[in-house]
Amino acid sequence: MNTDLLSTIQGLYVLTPNGELGMYNDAREFHVDASLTAALQEHCARLVESHRSGEDQYARIGIIFPTREARPWKTATFFFEESIVRQLYPVGTVNAPLTAFQRKNQINSYYRAVETLINTRSKETQAMMYCPVLFDNAGTLDQHVKMLGRPAQPGDAQTPVVEVLNLVHNVPTARRDTQALQNVESAIRAALMAREKNRASFTLLDKVRHDSAHSRATDWSEVQIRNARELTLSAKDFDQLHQTQRHEGIERWLEIPYRPINAGDLRRFTHFRDLNNACLDVLAVHSLVYTAPSGTALVEQGMTDKWNLYLLEGTLLLSTSDGRTVSVEGGSQNASAPVAFLKPRKYKVIALTKISFLWIHDAMLQAVREASGEAAMPLSRVNGG
Repeated sequence: MNTDLLSTIQGLYVLTPNGELGMYNDAREFHVDASLTAALQEHCARLVESHRSGEDQYARIGIIFPTREARPWKTATFFFEESIVRQLYPVGTVNAPLTAFQRKNQINSYYRAVETLINTRSKETQAMMYCPVLFDNAGTLDQHVKMLGRPAQPGDAQTPVVEVLNLVHNVPTARRDTQALQNVESAIRAALMAREKNRASFTLLDKVRHDSAHSRATDWSEVQIRNARELTLSAKDFDQLHQTQRHEGIERWLEIPYRPINAGDLRRFTHFRDLNNACLDVLAVHSLVYTAPSGTALVEQGMTDKWNLYLLEGTLLLSTSDGRTVSVEGGSQNASAPVAFLKPRKYKVIALTKISFLWIHDAMLQAVREASGEAAMPLSRVNGG
């Protein structure tokens, strides 16, 4: 039994080999939820049997294991099954290898992975698509190297693994709103909310811990970051920005389920290149991806809003009232700064192709600029027009 790992993963139900559902408390003691087990016992027994026998290879969502490599998160690592990644991030073609974007999102902190799963709904019925529960098969990481797509490494045989099963797998969508399943979903959401509450006041600039064994400055100017001013912004305040200063023409294109940007992808933008990994991870949690079709008008000339558009993929056309035009392509040098940044807006911005982008408020941008030592630099010099 991988009890130590199971007991550190807070907020998720554990499905035992005999079909019981329960949770670990703060004292790392496992308690069976008798009423929930009784309500779902027949289904859970079938789920366990089909998974352990190998008859159903789609019951498993992924695996969780202790984080050994350098990652932005400090919690356990969640690795999605390839089929789940393709469902969550449907880009590319079915039979082709995973895209670079999909591979980046295949591995994440278990908190962010669980948040993604629990917020994924059926487009037709809005029923939950995934209800993650932990299942201990007493496995170790060396048994999953094929799934990880790499050779075995030293320590894999000693690294415990907990599997994550989909509790609503093979449950008809019309029956996924039963009280028992709603109770499981509510418990997961409560755990996620509790974590966000604990992080409600976060530091955008993480103080760099100096390690005498790694005193050399990193590629993203660790020395400058270490000397920068500390600035905080609450998650609650950030959520209120979207509630009180919404731009309906943009908010309608917010991807549902919510998809935070991968922290590493933020480095393509000049504002974020000097941030350390911890700071990037915090920013990524609150930077959701928007997707709009070709022909969408996103920004009008003369607008005085407080938001900033960072182009991820696709092509935009910027035009002025006197007929001047310029195009900006995602991933290009021109897209490394916010598009049509200056306010009042100097350009009208229209999507030439299907695009994906970030929509980040001035308050968050200001926090990032101060954290990266740009506070005294005029915005026009940082971004251009």
